[in-house]
Amino acid sequence: MEFSAGTINKINGHVIEIFFTRDAEIDQIMAIEILHEIINLSEGQPHALLYNFNKKNVILSGIARKLSGVRNYNNANLISRAMVTQTMVGGLESTHYINHDKPEAETKLFDSMEKALVWLNQKVETFLQK
Repeated sequence: MEFSAGTINKINGHVIEIFFTRDAEIDQIMAIEILHEIINLSEGQPHALLYNFNKKNVILSGIARKLSGVRNYNNANLISRAMVTQTMVGGLESTHYINHDKPEAETKLFDSMEKALVWLNQKVETFLQK
């Protein structure tokens, strides 16, 4: 599925990837667009998110951080979130989000897709065994 700055697809039964194809500032409109696609793909089931910044500079507006960080009916089934970035801007932005906004779902920054997927799949497996 496409959104205004990239694509959103299920990688496996429980991991959804948000893949950026261009630099972007995630404002309220884009945050709602992404959230809507995540809700559709997850079908109300437990899921993990993989934000793949794909060497693009992605900035989160204050409202986007608030929409994604707090547990509510839209993201109640979110198990964990991985952010993959290879740029300084992406790394700084992600670190700020994790440390300052303190998202309620466990969130971790990675520099490779492989490491992020291993971590997300472990989180999903642990969650599903409960």
